[in-house]
Amino acid sequence: MLIYRIFLFSAISLAIMSCSLDLPPEDEVSDPDAITSVVTAERSLAAAYTSFAPYNDALTWVARSDDMIPSSYLPREVELKNTYEWVGRELINHSESIWKSLYATIAQCNVLLERLPNVSPLTDAESRQLRLIKQRAIYLKALCYFELLKIFSPAYATTNSEPYGILIKDKFNLTKEQNRLTFSQSVNVIEQLLTISAEQDTNTYYITPEVAQLIRAELALWTQDNVKAIALALPLYEKYKTSLTTLPAANIWSANASALRLFALDTRNVSVSPYMKLEYNENIGDYLLVTSTISYTTTDVRTDVYTIVAPHNANNRLLGKYRKQVKAREQMQYYTWARPSELVFLLAEAYLKQGDKNSAFALLNVLLTARNANTLAPTATDTDTLLTLLLSEKQKEFVGEPIRFFDLKRNHRPIVRTTTAGTNYTIEATDPRWTLPIPASEKRYNTAILQNKGWNVGEGVNQS
Repeated sequence: MLIYRIFLFSAISLAIMSCSLDLPPEDEVSDPDAITSVVTAERSLAAAYTSFAPYNDALTWVARSDDMIPSSYLPREVELKNTYEWVGRELINHSESIWKSLYATIAQCNVLLERLPNVSPLTDAESRQLRLIKQRAIYLKALCYFELLKIFSPAYATTNSEPYGILIKDKFNLTKEQNRLTFSQSVNVIEQLLTISAEQDTNTYYITPEVAQLIRAELALWTQDNVKAIALALPLYEKYKTSLTTLPAANIWSANASALRLFALDTRNVSVSPYMKLEYNENIGDYLLVTSTISYTTTDVRTDVYTIVAPHNANNRLLGKYRKQVKAREQMQYYTWARPSELVFLLAEAYLKQGDKNSAFALLNVLLTARNANTLAPTATDTDTLLTLLLSEKQKEFVGEPIRFFDLKRNHRPIVRTTTAGTNYTIEATDPRWTLPIPASEKRYNTAILQNKGWNVGEGVNQS
């Protein structure tokens, strides 16, 4: 087991050695004793945000969703092919890396939050900056817990979903045996972290109070509290509606500044875009193609931004967005985690589930008009059919981003996979592979933790 070798005292070292998490090496986290000033606290915060790298796993969720279908080249890239086919062993590998990454970020937040009280500000400006540092660290910790809930817990209201919440690590000094919270307890913990007394903050490289409110709205949608989701998201939508309808969406996936980035991670130090892994050959094409069910009208501004015409076959489309930067061999400078168009679909889904289809599609049509796409009239009457239509439009907006998989999981929808031979098969919403297993590294040192149903990882049973 890897441990932090920090320079506190031997008792804490012993506690860390018996903790339940596989922690990163010493050079991946700051020495807590070095957090003695506002400057060093800011550096520690920056390190925590740098360690939060959802773009590393973006293709995991894209390949597992139905945004894309295999090209004939996919069998040549085994890991991506196994991910696309939901192969158990590959998903187990993903669970290890994702779990360790998110808890490493939480550990860095805990280090910072535990040492901040020892920093003495010299001015009022420094006092405010310390409050901002604390706020940003708490928000990041909440976001990591929410990501863990979405990935490692069953969708809300599924059979026996309630016991399978997240593992809370609020202290750097970790306990050896610890079980998971229930789903409801997990939601309460995340909500408490997101509702702290907040300082005004407009730095989009960090989670601001407005982004925290957006996360709360998404959390409410996940727990089917549609009234709360609307109450939280509607004021944000009203604030950003003008930007959403007037600013060019293409800037989000370029090096240009954009007010449409509500929270963006600085990726200028990322050596290779993760979307490079899609490329089989620059002149031939990619391992995965955008499914033909995702199409745009010729007037739609997303046509040549969200997708690219495949070489040698104009009927096939490759992923655009960040993938366009790969094609142009440009450095990915931003990874946008939150933007205003999410509010449209969040509100529309909540309204629709409340039975207000007119409000839902009125919002959707505002976005479609801004994209110069055809607007939609909700001719169907049943919610399920309308939700399918809404989620299809959302898929067009967020194609190639880690969104669709979680939309399907949250709404208990099955997914259709297409083989390289062109045949289809269905993965039902009840399939345990929608929820990744608690990794063996955690089970090894924390025997109290409850494993997800359908998985025997860390239980002494071989996985197929």
